Amino acid sequence: AAVAATGSTPTRPVASRTTLPSASANRVGSRPTPTFLPGRSAVPLPDSMSFTDAAAVPLVFLTAWRMLITKAQMQPGEEVLIHSASAGVGTACIQIAKRCGARVIATGSSDEKNERARALGADAVINHRSEDVVTRVRELTKKRGVDVVVDYIGLDTWPTSIQCLRRGGRLVTC
Repeated sequence: AAVAATGSTPTRPVASRTTLPSASANRVGSRPTPTFLPGRSAVPLPDSMSFTDAAAVPLVFLTAWRMLITKAQMQPGEEVLIHSASAGVGTACIQIAKRCGARVIATGSSDEKNERARALGADAVINHRSEDVVTRVRELTKKRGVDVVVDYIGLDTWPTSIQCLRRGGRLVTC
């Protein structure tokens, strides 16, 4: 949305292209009329980013944040398994988990997707089409299992997720 005006004391330069980081920024709801909000709620968009892409960022990052921080209460030094880590929510989970100081084990269906996860910060990757995920997780964790599993896939990965958890571990889904 284009910025039409600012208050008398802006705290930072106003960009001509902005987005709202979450629905909570607009307390009166979504509508195509002017919206009034605190300046800290408007995030400048780079010219290279479309409004469609900008709309996806809060979707995946807020989902990932809620799973890892709010629900799993991830702590530094913990180990997390993220299924299909090169997908949108998975890429956000990798970045948030690394920011928390976690060790990230990512799964993907191809070497190319796993390299993408590694580039985002995954410490270890598992190609779930050619490797047994439970066996590899047990190897990578010295038979302990992971503290947290992020599973937004469902039925296909649920048994694997349970088997990869350490005793007392947390499984989160969205």
